Amino acid sequence: MKVFVYGSLKRGEGNHWLLREDYYVRKAITRREFDLYDLGGFPAAVAGGNNAIVGEIYDISNKTLINLDILESHPDFYKREIVTLQDGEQVYMYLLNSGDVSGSPIVKSGEWTVDKSLLA
Repeated sequence: MKVFVYGSLKRGEGNHWLLREDYYVRKAITRREFDLYDLGGFPAAVAGGNNAIVGEIYDISNKTLINLDILESHPDFYKREIVTLQDGEQVYMYLLNSGDVSGSPIVKSGEWTVDKSLLA
């Protein structure tokens, strides 16, 4: 199963270790159908926006899928859904299902990275 990650699961981010046994496929970009919000230590993608999101695709095992669903509190906080990327490929992606993003900044570039200086 292929999953598109755009936040703390990307290489160099805090939860990437969950993908250590899985296969990195490539960097990818979604269609311009989302908004990406910076919630501080992690982002949230919301459907219905006008922006593309930059992330990475991984081919994951069933074990990893279970662990990602737990991390993302699927289907309560984030919901795993099939999305179409810019190149037409369809993959799974976790979209915000509940939670308030009002007051949170939109990541206009579509590429989220945690501000490591805030963690010191």
